[in-house]
Amino acid sequence: MLTISTLFLAISTSFIFIGVHLVLTLLLVWVIIYFMRKKAKTSVHDLTWSVTPNFLFLLDKDCYVLDTNYYDRMNVPAPKEPMMFGDLLNCSNSSLNGGCGKSKDCGKCSIRNLISSSIEAKSNFKDIDVEMSLRSINRLEKSNFRLGGKYIRVNNKDLMLVVANDINNEKSLEKKTLHEIQKFSFLFENLPVGCAIFDAEGILTEMNDSYLEYMGVDDKGGLVGKLNIFDNPCVNESYKKLMRQGIPVSDEVKYEFSKLNKTYFTTRFRDDRYFRFIVNYLRDADGAVKSIVVLWVSNTLVHITLRKNKNFQKMVMYASSVSNVGFCSINLLGDDDIITYAFIRNLGEHGGGDIRYLLSHYGQVHPENRDELIAYQEKAMKQPVPSFEKDIRVLINGKYHWIKMHIGQQLFDPDNGTIQLSYVNIDITSQKETQNELLIEKEKAESSDKLKSAFLANMSHEIRTPLNAIVGFSELLAIAQDDAEKESYKDIIKKNNNLLLQLINDILDLSKIEANTLDFSYADFDVNELIREIVMTTTFRCQETKPNIEIQSAIPLDICVIHSEWIRLSQILNNFITNALKFTEQGHIKIGYETFKEGLRFFVEDTGIGIKEDRVDQVFDRFVKLNSNQQGTGLGLSICQSIVEKMGGEIGVNSTFGVGSTFWFYLPLSIATELNMANILPKESPKTAAPATKENEVAGEKILLIADEDASTFKICQALLKDEYKILYARDGEEAVSLFLKEQPSIVLMNVLLPKSDGYDSATAIRSIAPDVPLIALTVHAQLAEKRILKSGFNTYIEKPFTKEILFDTLRALTR
Repeated sequence: MLTISTLFLAISTSFIFIGVHLVLTLLLVWVIIYFMRKKAKTSVHDLTWSVTPNFLFLLDKDCYVLDTNYYDRMNVPAPKEPMMFGDLLNCSNSSLNGGCGKSKDCGKCSIRNLISSSIEAKSNFKDIDVEMSLRSINRLEKSNFRLGGKYIRVNNKDLMLVVANDINNEKSLEKKTLHEIQKFSFLFENLPVGCAIFDAEGILTEMNDSYLEYMGVDDKGGLVGKLNIFDNPCVNESYKKLMRQGIPVSDEVKYEFSKLNKTYFTTRFRDDRYFRFIVNYLRDADGAVKSIVVLWVSNTLVHITLRKNKNFQKMVMYASSVSNVGFCSINLLGDDDIITYAFIRNLGEHGGGDIRYLLSHYGQVHPENRDELIAYQEKAMKQPVPSFEKDIRVLINGKYHWIKMHIGQQLFDPDNGTIQLSYVNIDITSQKETQNELLIEKEKAESSDKLKSAFLANMSHEIRTPLNAIVGFSELLAIAQDDAEKESYKDIIKKNNNLLLQLINDILDLSKIEANTLDFSYADFDVNELIREIVMTTTFRCQETKPNIEIQSAIPLDICVIHSEWIRLSQILNNFITNALKFTEQGHIKIGYETFKEGLRFFVEDTGIGIKEDRVDQVFDRFVKLNSNQQGTGLGLSICQSIVEKMGGEIGVNSTFGVGSTFWFYLPLSIATELNMANILPKESPKTAAPATKENEVAGEKILLIADEDASTFKICQALLKDEYKILYARDGEEAVSLFLKEQPSIVLMNVLLPKSDGYDSATAIRSIAPDVPLIALTVHAQLAEKRILKSGFNTYIEKPFTKEILFDTLRALTR
């Protein structure tokens, strides 16, 4: 039987057991809830760090990375120990100096200083752009980041949560945008035509300098924001209507500046001018006009030429009558026409009829071609069209002739009553008939090509030798340090330049000889003057290179006038002298002549090494060089032989090996011993210049006008003469005369072949203005054009290609 105490004890024990069990149960539930909450927080943390598009770094004040999503984002394993920020990102200083913080430059690291100072101040930062040099596997790359930082305190530790956003693409886009803006600005400011930009309402917002020049305005400040294109009284109302509709415009406008000065803006111009008026638009994404872009291209010269220059019309008439080239300029809406008789004749007519009826029917033109011509003109009446050019058949005197027909639409301005067409025609029947003959000539040319190929094979080595020296020593000159070494290279380059030039001249002469086109221009001249000139030039050449050689002359007659080829005689004697100088180190070289049979025997005698007896007969053969160590092509003496033979003479050499040689040639000539002839050449040849002294002796600061379509002449002269001359440059004859009138240069160097107005006409014009100004002609065919050059007013000429010495010597001779 249980007692009360036993029962109480049992009950108490039961309650205690139940209480302990409840406590344990609650504790277990709390632990489960705690771990579930912690797991949930961890999942949210992991999810946040994995989906963010930026790099996240939890850093302490020493820049150790305590946590980051970098490894997950880059898909690389995380290290067991925390890494420093620079080590993790492969900073170049870290890679090269054994770790982040170990380089002397780490103290200057903007990221390190930013993080440490922010933690110390317990502050945040944002939008900090930094550039880091990051080392990838094989190379060093600069990367741009935008950083933001949040100060936090965890477990009593001051930390910084850093967000890094890669902005490399943004920086690249920024640079590209800046480049495009700079490129547009450069093009806009340097356009050779007037350009202005207006807003959608027509208000002027920007313009270039060419626009100001065209409009005769000095300051853009009074125009920007005030000028409205729709108020311009010179722009046709129909154009303004198109502009308001955003439709492109391309036509001509007449600017009456007297009208503009009263109603639009103030300009320094008072006359009327013509411009090609071109309009286009800048639009937004929806196609709406944001800006109006207008270009002005000067057309005034065209109007002056076509409408007012009667002298031009006379010149065209005369040229057409002489050349049989027909010309016609006609306004289809007016009566301001120019027609030459040759034009009508080339269309099978005889004149006297209405030109407009002729051009609308083309009665003598073959039907197939007639329809094409009429169709082109009908189209030209309605809209701008490109030029028409074709060979057509025309019935002339009962036989079809081939006529080359060119038609160009000069001006399309129907609103102002002008549709201008220009016609040019020429009879090319003879050219067509010679096509069969050309086929025969083609076969001859193919045979000639084979000979040329063999010739080029022989010359390949000769051309490459000086060319290789020029190229090789030019490269060495660019890297040479020693002045003496540079001068040595310059001398080598100069010698090989001269050799290459002589080679080219020899090849050209040889080709003329083969084609039987070698030019000869006979005149009366004094042989004594020729010998004296050659002796003077040779003496000067020897002053520095061969001082131990005495240059002598042998002139037996006081006066010796002959009728012969001055240039070719000079060429032969100079070739003999050049060879003598190559093989003579001391003694003398004698140049002269003697009477022989019924003419003269010219000779060059030297005390050089002479020629071996078994080689004497070979000296005049092509490509023969008796000494392979000496520069040369082996063509010079062969060319001399051909020249002498064509002049009806003989050539030869007498030589003793080790003693010297005498090269001679004989020409049958009639000799006069009195100067009583009217056409004797001047004593000083145009090519003769005073002996050179030093380049810096070109006296004074002068203005030199260069007129040459080839800009390389200007660049060469500018490089050589910029310290002594102010250099002006003209690309054609008209510009040269205009510059001369404006700048009054002290000397002119002008190519005889120039566009618009050739060098001869331009020289004559300049000479009429300034009788005493020195004029120098540039030409590649001096011997052919010499008489015309001097007759046109030039003082002298320089033959292309020319050397620095020739240029300086010629300038000195004319500016003393």
